[in-house]
Amino acid sequence: MNEQRKKIILNEINYWKDRNLLPSHYCDFLINLYSSGEDAEPQKSKSILQKRRLTLNSVNVFVLLVTAILFIVFYFTELSIILQTALILGVSFLLLFIASRKSVFPFLKVLSRIIVAFAILLLSIEYCAVYFPEYPAIIFWVIGIQCALWSIYGYIRNYQYFTYSGIVGLLVLSAFIFLTYN
Repeated sequence: MNEQRKKIILNEINYWKDRNLLPSHYCDFLINLYSSGEDAEPQKSKSILQKRRLTLNSVNVFVLLVTAILFIVFYFTELSIILQTALILGVSFLLLFIASRKSVFPFLKVLSRIIVAFAILLLSIEYCAVYFPEYPAIIFWVIGIQCALWSIYGYIRNYQYFTYSGIVGLLVLSAFIFLTYN
């Protein structure tokens, strides 16, 4: 077979392998077949698309880590409630934007949803503590309503992590109320 023709066929097989058009072991077999066994280790080249996706995902991981650190810093510092609300809402919208992208790993989508839900919980607890300090029962109601909403949202969207965390949150809240006020 002509060398130029072999090279074109091998490039096409590598293209199929990079884009997962055929299973990788089929592509390895075809590469070995057309290279007459000379190329025992098939090329493991990454396409430009895969490199770009890896770069985008590393940026997303960095944004998530910075976001988690910001939530911790904002929650444990003495910023005004309005500034905390603005910053947490801005970061939450950024996280929801990241979660809505198709090129993001599923783990990052889950993690960003969890961080946003936790941020809303912390923000609502902070509001209750600031505006209703003499009524601790309001905090229990807010936590209970949010846990119930997590369970409902998880059930509707088939997110088991939200369903289970809402149920566990309600159980822990019930146990805390029962043990504290009995």
